[in-house]
Amino acid sequence: MKQWMAIISITMLVSISTMAKNSNQTPSRSAVKQSSINLQAYQQEIAGSVEMCRSALTHWQSKSTKKNRNKPIAIFDIDETLLSNQALMEKYNYKLTVDQFHAEVASSHPVAIPKSRELLHAMRKAGLEVVLITGRKQGVCRKTAEQLQANGIDSGDYIALYCHNDNKRPADYKAAVRQQLVDSGHTVIFSVSDQMGDLTGEHVGTPCQLPNPFYQVA
Repeated sequence: MKQWMAIISITMLVSISTMAKNSNQTPSRSAVKQSSINLQAYQQEIAGSVEMCRSALTHWQSKSTKKNRNKPIAIFDIDETLLSNQALMEKYNYKLTVDQFHAEVASSHPVAIPKSRELLHAMRKAGLEVVLITGRKQGVCRKTAEQLQANGIDSGDYIALYCHNDNKRPADYKAAVRQQLVDSGHTVIFSVSDQMGDLTGEHVGTPCQLPNPFYQVA
């Protein structure tokens, strides 16, 4: 598993470097102009990242020690991981602010990222339970579940959906939830997200980073 972690970590660093070059360092959630985004390349990067994570999943399945794991889980982010908010970003010419995102995400119509959805289903089939942890606020949790269901991810596909309580930075909140899950007897095998902050620290298992040329979240 250490070998796969090293390989995926290299992919993470390359993705982060690309995002840093494209960032304008503005307070916008999405600060990249549409003309600078190669959407075809973006889709190809998603496919490549998911394929590497699938390889790591196959490796995990082949290990006999997996049967000794306590309540093995995979943690998924939602926005730009399972659901794409590209239409909402286009509405604001790719300069969507955090406040605008939170104000409109419940009434928006995100679409599934098919490769990520397939990865989630593959992990469930491999024997992992799925937990969703999002930076969306708790007030839109029910609507988020409805958006997921509309995109082929229903409540039976995950055992819990955690929405941000707004008392901490999103990354800190997610770290606290991971700790809570471990304290309750779960073992985090994989973490899947487009944000580096979700994939560092304790209890992330093998990190699988998806590309995000649109924004970075603190």
